[in-house]
Amino acid sequence: MHLSGAGLARGYHLRPGLTAATFVANPFGEPGSRMFRSGDHIRWSTNSEFEFLGRADDQVKIRGLRIELGEIDAALSDHPDITFAAPWCIAGPPGIRCSSRMYCRASPRRSTSSSSMHESGGSSPITWSPRQSCSWTRYPCPPPASSTVRRCPIPPSRTAHGLDEIPRHRPNTPSPTCSQVLGASAVGADSSFFDLGGDSLSATRVVSRINDRWGTDLGGRDVFDAPTVAALATRIGESTRDTDRHRLGAIPLPDRLPLSPAQTFIDRTVTAPAHYNIPFTLRVRGAFDHTALRRAVADVLERHRPLRTIYPDTPAGPYQHLLADAVPDPRRRRNIRAVLTAGFDVRTHPPLRIRVFEFGPDDHMIACTFHHIGVDGWSLAPLARDLVLAYSARADDSAPQWQDLPVQYADYTLWRRAVLGQRG
Repeated sequence: MHLSGAGLARGYHLRPGLTAATFVANPFGEPGSRMFRSGDHIRWSTNSEFEFLGRADDQVKIRGLRIELGEIDAALSDHPDITFAAPWCIAGPPGIRCSSRMYCRASPRRSTSSSSMHESGGSSPITWSPRQSCSWTRYPCPPPASSTVRRCPIPPSRTAHGLDEIPRHRPNTPSPTCSQVLGASAVGADSSFFDLGGDSLSATRVVSRINDRWGTDLGGRDVFDAPTVAALATRIGESTRDTDRHRLGAIPLPDRLPLSPAQTFIDRTVTAPAHYNIPFTLRVRGAFDHTALRRAVADVLERHRPLRTIYPDTPAGPYQHLLADAVPDPRRRRNIRAVLTAGFDVRTHPPLRIRVFEFGPDDHMIACTFHHIGVDGWSLAPLARDLVLAYSARADDSAPQWQDLPVQYADYTLWRRAVLGQRG
């Protein structure tokens, strides 16, 4: 994939060689124009969609940082006990990519521990440090690694099993909280939060949940200073209890709910161009039940109230107004471009548009568009999950079986304003 256009960068700062290799002449543009060679392999599908097929090189992205696996290979191979190294990147918990290393040691009489591998890359960033490793006394695949690394066996996933676990009934144990955030089945007492795939963003989520549960005043720095479950449990026990801390869901709802702090930054008057649209589609193969879909959409709107909320203006300022019935008609005739690109006036209309397109008797597409005032990127996965669950239940002439949400966005709005202050 090559990129070009008015917004193309001039190149890499003080790296003329890399600039020359990646910013190449554009045969489709004006004389002298250039395009950027991204290194991504893609293809254009029959559905007019780009499909990502992989990289043309060994570059990976871990936590937003681009890493060349060949450089890690070279750093590991400098270790006296390692004769062959094959870096690998595998999928970790949801939303996290963990870097994994495979290597072969020179002599079976000497062991090469993970700490030794850390030492081999002493001048390398911590992001390059191996989080998982396996060793062999002979090559698992023939060198050179650059041409055969994809044929090497992937090391088994490391879990927290076998570690000294803190009993879940012990007071102040953050083990369940860390497990939920990391998507791990168990987190042992000596498990490092960051070795299991945690980063600064997930550390913030852990601290927020800990403070909300125990009323503590921990900060993100505490997770970095005490990264193991046992050390973090000690921090919880030593932390000062914030008796005045506002608890999410404990603040009574007023008659008129103000906008959340994030919603105040959204220009509700802009309807064109549709800067705040978030398009979303689901493909359904097989028999399709329009009635079941309409009932499923009603279930989802009842469960997720921001989807049936409007944001009118008043002399006292804008506020959130929950509608009793705002189920859109999926059968309404509109073309797919209009569904995905038309703007919203959220002062008078809910932030959801939905339409069903039929490509054949057993081939349908559900096209949805949300306004950003009620939905963000993290919302799409749970919304899709709930819509599929509700549709499957309604198609069987039953109600979806799910637990009630512990809090709604209205609860978060009041809690966030209380924490930040009225002007926050």
